[in-house]
Amino acid sequence: MNEKQLPLVTHEQARRLKKAGFNWECDWVYLWEDGKEDKRILSPANRGCMGFYKGASAPTVALALKWMRDEKELCCGVACWAIGYQGQYIDRNNFPRHTIMRNKFTDAQSDVLDATLTMIENEN
Repeated sequence: MNEKQLPLVTHEQARRLKKAGFNWECDWVYLWEDGKEDKRILSPANRGCMGFYKGASAPTVALALKWMRDEKELCCGVACWAIGYQGQYIDRNNFPRHTIMRNKFTDAQSDVLDATLTMIENEN
């Protein structure tokens, strides 16, 4: 990936998304073997070895947040302020929640993804 492409979720976020039920088709996949922390990322051209590993889809952070909105019915996104970017979401009790202020939009997106994943995990 180059810097002009949208960032993918992290390996840990991919595992958490899989556990939360993320099943949308993605071009990229994270792989691991039983008992081994293998954080390789597999491109579409190398999908042939997928059967030897466990894996999780590696969507872009933007796609993962769209999944949160569409499938989990969570209101979430990033606000742009004069001093930076802040992830925002509405919890299940309709209370607004905020993440810390960031200098980069993509960091704020990742923060709000982590926050909404934690909320879903705490519901189960």
